[in-house]
Amino acid sequence: MKKSVIRIFFVTVFFICAAFCFGEDSKNTELSVDEARGLYSLLENIKSQKSLFPEEVSAANLKNLLKEDYAKGAVLYDDKPYLLNIHNCIFVSVRKNNLLSFITYVSSDPSLSADECIKIANDWNSESSFATVSFCEGEFWIQYFMSFNWGIHADNFNDTIEWILSTSYYFENQLKDIVKQKE
Repeated sequence: MKKSVIRIFFVTVFFICAAFCFGEDSKNTELSVDEARGLYSLLENIKSQKSLFPEEVSAANLKNLLKEDYAKGAVLYDDKPYLLNIHNCIFVSVRKNNLLSFITYVSSDPSLSADECIKIANDWNSESSFATVSFCEGEFWIQYFMSFNWGIHADNFNDTIEWILSTSYYFENQLKDIVKQKE
């Protein structure tokens, strides 16, 4: 019952916003392409229920938000129902305080010492403001936290997965450059 009332509220707010933007008394009746796409995306996601309210967030429900490419390679752990594994390279866990944790890893180069790897991780963390890197037993672990106080939208969830993947590729390329410079 509560979910349907909240969804009705969001649809009503959408139409009020649309009426304000497109009403006859409106001074500015033109929307930018991005604004129109945003309103359209909002309505489509409300219609297809591609979002979760905070109380609905679980690994199983997050799996349902995944785009097809990610969903094919996603695994839920039976012993840890809060953990979602996407293609064995991104682990998403539902944490306390309405947080999602995204973790991925990059293997270290054997030519780098543990001290060099720790310095690389510390340098990254001092320059990066989003994902943090730690080093443990030959691997760099990249972690990012995302709040879902107001729920999770499928597009935002999938974009975050793409972002963390691109961050790991960027870090891996940076690591390769460091190894080349060392040679």
